[in-house]
Amino acid sequence: MAVAHTPLGFVGEAEGIETGIYPRRWTFKSGDILKGHAHGMPHATLIASGRYRFTNERTGESREVTAFEWIAVAAEDLHGFECLESGVLFCVFAGPMADLA
Repeated sequence: MAVAHTPLGFVGEAEGIETGIYPRRWTFKSGDILKGHAHGMPHATLIASGRYRFTNERTGESREVTAFEWIAVAAEDLHGFECLESGVLFCVFAGPMADLA
């Protein structure tokens, strides 16, 4: 299985520095995996397109998500995605940039 493509960077990064809100776009192909990882701040993920298996190790959650669904992830929760159908998702962070891992 492939590792997820490198993110296209922070959308509106300059604005994020001023506002403290950082949306990040990820593009996936079927079979891509974004391995379990955690951040120092909570964030929300919007599934823009495609189909994914979302997992959260702390809560034990494992579910399929599709376009227009939101996922809330607590700070330090180990979470990841497996892409089942190619698409795009956005992670939205709020807080100091130093807390993004």
